[in-house]
Amino acid sequence: YSVTPSLIWHSETQTYASARDNARALYAECLGPTIQMLQQRINAFLLPMIKAAPETYVEFDLEEKLKGSFEDRAKILQSAVGAPWLTRNEARASMNLPSIEGGDELITPLNVTEGGQASPQDTQGKPYNYPGEDNQSKKLVPCTCKACKEAEEIRIKGKSTKEDDEKVQEVLVSFFKRQARSVIPKINANPEDFWNAERWDKELREDLEPVLTQIADKHGKEAAETLGAEYVTEVTRAYLGKASSERAKKINESTLERITKELNRDFDDDEEPDIAHVYEVRENTSDTLARSAAGSIASFAISEATHQAISDGAPRVVGRIVEKEWVTGSNARPSHQAMNGERVPIDADFSNGQHWPGEDIGDPDESCGCNCTTEIVITGG
Repeated sequence: YSVTPSLIWHSETQTYASARDNARALYAECLGPTIQMLQQRINAFLLPMIKAAPETYVEFDLEEKLKGSFEDRAKILQSAVGAPWLTRNEARASMNLPSIEGGDELITPLNVTEGGQASPQDTQGKPYNYPGEDNQSKKLVPCTCKACKEAEEIRIKGKSTKEDDEKVQEVLVSFFKRQARSVIPKINANPEDFWNAERWDKELREDLEPVLTQIADKHGKEAAETLGAEYVTEVTRAYLGKASSERAKKINESTLERITKELNRDFDDDEEPDIAHVYEVRENTSDTLARSAAGSIASFAISEATHQAISDGAPRVVGRIVEKEWVTGSNARPSHQAMNGERVPIDADFSNGQHWPGEDIGDPDESCGCNCTTEIVITGG
């Protein structure tokens, strides 16, 4: 019936993005042709039978089913209108706050009337001066005053080394071998009960955390030294533990998905599931998983070191513009290719909602296998 299976029963591999697209597809690709046929039949045959006026027509109202989230619609409306579309009192009323004098007038941003911009969402403008108020992703135009031109620009790369990648890969290969020795016999004995998610997530987290912590400490201390600051490793432990846990969970979910696909594929009469081959592929592609994990932690470490330097009042960051820049890796997904060179304030999210490439906490469609990197850019003075 052309209905996506995940809309009928639960799917453990479904992400938020795929769920949203599946719901849209139900009314666009699946029910759309049937709805269109019903509309045409009603307009062609039923309306003349009830002697409806010539200008009358029937149309299904699918707006509630197809429209996006409130946030998406708010952005679209603001972009289409070219200015804020709510007054301050309307906004205050939505928060159960009393109206204020002068709050019934729409505010027109100065950047629209004086800055020559077509929309208040345009992002070209003055550079962000840390700490500021805006937390929106933007591509910034560097200041061209003499003082800023003469000030030293500092760039710190959040890119893992070959040694970092190999250490993580060694952990993953060892884990896949150990997991295969346990899982394959269980599948042969009972294909319905072979997977212990709690065990494998715990074991891989315990394997990954020491290595990722070592990588974070190395890059964090190097960045802090460049900024003339100290890197406090203790404050990063909670994040690194959570990041290791999330990374382990995603890797194991991906492995289980591949095993399930192999078990459920169509076999010839003399064929059997080849789970050993699944693990062989996992080991052969572990270099990609390792680069993604190590690169993400390196990006986190330089961002954390910069935050600590700002908090400590390090002389190389005080009074200067502190930003981070997205650097697209090789064979990147199209959305990440479009982000290459995107620069945002150090505290802001990039336009895809991530703090740095490959961030372990967030949409897996944005983080899995990502080999993009971050650069901290410090300018002005």
